[in-house]
Amino acid sequence: MDLGLRYSGVNDSGDTNLRSLMFSSSWGKSVNDFWETQFTFGLGGTDYYNNNKLSNYDLGWDMVLKYEKVALSGSKFVPFARGGITLNLLADPRRNNTSVSQYRKDLPSGQTYLDYYANFSAGLAYVSPHQKWALSTEWGSYHWLTGDLDLGDYTESFWSTHLYYGAFKESGIKLMYSYELDSEMSTYGVYWHKNY
Repeated sequence: MDLGLRYSGVNDSGDTNLRSLMFSSSWGKSVNDFWETQFTFGLGGTDYYNNNKLSNYDLGWDMVLKYEKVALSGSKFVPFARGGITLNLLADPRRNNTSVSQYRKDLPSGQTYLDYYANFSAGLAYVSPHQKWALSTEWGSYHWLTGDLDLGDYTESFWSTHLYYGAFKESGIKLMYSYELDSEMSTYGVYWHKNY
């Protein structure tokens, strides 16, 4: 289980034109030695081009295919592949301004936008003996499926990495960073992670 905060931002001409601060959480459960499922939830705010504060909510579900190779030292190498779907809701209760997203779509105030995205990725994780620390890297892409923003064939490739340190007996701190190649958005996260 992860609980924490993540911040995302896109800089254009030296100004932060798209930024988001979210409280996020995730819960994972192994189905068997090769499969696990994960649920994610986030809530916070998004600012489009310094002009509009939007409430932002997302709910996601992933399935992960993995294979654990245990070394003689007790460390693990875990190649994995992930696929899932995310439901995202943007809402703005104000009715006196209009903002423009990075795709130059007008977002009139007082509206809500409900959209579905698919994600696919693959990566590799290393877990130290006794799970004291772990490091993973992952490449993938997001795809807009359907919804109110009408983004057409929108696809965004990304790279992400996670670093975990078991600072406590059965829990620790997780740091994450991701970068979206087309939008040039960077995301930073810090989480408390609980092992079960």
